[in-house]
Amino acid sequence: MSEQLPAVGFLENLEDEARTQLVSKGTLYTLTSGQHIIEEGAEQDHLFLILEGIFDVFTKQRGNRTAVATIPAGGTIGEVNIFNPSTASAEVISRGDGKVWAIDRFGLNAFVEGNPQAGNALLVSLLTLMSQRLRISNSKLADSNQWGDLR
Repeated sequence: MSEQLPAVGFLENLEDEARTQLVSKGTLYTLTSGQHIIEEGAEQDHLFLILEGIFDVFTKQRGNRTAVATIPAGGTIGEVNIFNPSTASAEVISRGDGKVWAIDRFGLNAFVEGNPQAGNALLVSLLTLMSQRLRISNSKLADSNQWGDLR
């Protein structure tokens, strides 16, 4: 991999030097079409940045496989479990050949501790992303009327 991660997704506000320092805290993976990067129900404690390719997210509800999202290059997978490690709530599959960069909680913590200003910017970007996804999820639930009467 190059000496630096691209300025995409949650890294778009980081300076070149910070992205150069961050790259060594994680691992680059090359995937082929149909390859699972995350298995639903498996332990999952990594944050993934999609560098190339498209990834599909599925979950099993009442025995039915349901498409949840399609994540393109620049997108992020695993942002919840990097902060709250648990089992994966969905499976993620590469639609074609792809590349992702992954970091675990220890790597992220090491970067934030060693680079407080850049680490703060990275964390704010991740929290913004998570907030946006939560709003979208809430909207989908409200639209499907699954909330019921909460009074």
